[in-house]
Amino acid sequence: MRITVAMEYGIATILYVGQESTSSRSGKTRYVTIEEISRACGISRNHLNKVVYLLGQSGLLHTFRGRNGGMTLGKPLSAISLGEVIQLFQTEWHWSEVGSFQRRIQSLLQVPLQEAQHSSYLVLNQISFADLLKQM
Repeated sequence: MRITVAMEYGIATILYVGQESTSSRSGKTRYVTIEEISRACGISRNHLNKVVYLLGQSGLLHTFRGRNGGMTLGKPLSAISLGEVIQLFQTEWHWSEVGSFQRRIQSLLQVPLQEAQHSSYLVLNQISFADLLKQM
């Protein structure tokens, strides 16, 4: 498995929003903005817009438009697993066009690679963002 930039940005966004939206002294949930995450994490706004859109579509973030808009977590950090976020940004395996010998190898590898990917998600799904935040 290859960790992509989008996965890193997704992980950073969940961690930042989780930390900042729940650390309000008043006890009220605070909305975090894309601009704030961009500055704090050094992430391009354009890339962050795409990541936040996908996290919002999946229900991991609640996004609010408007002058006082921003985002909050869609569910508690303890209910969001690392595997869930990584899987959201995971692209499917793509095989290149090859000859008949390579196609045979690809068909031999397809099941073991799928089993390996499944096993890795079993481990990653046991790690919550609350666990990660405790380690920061």
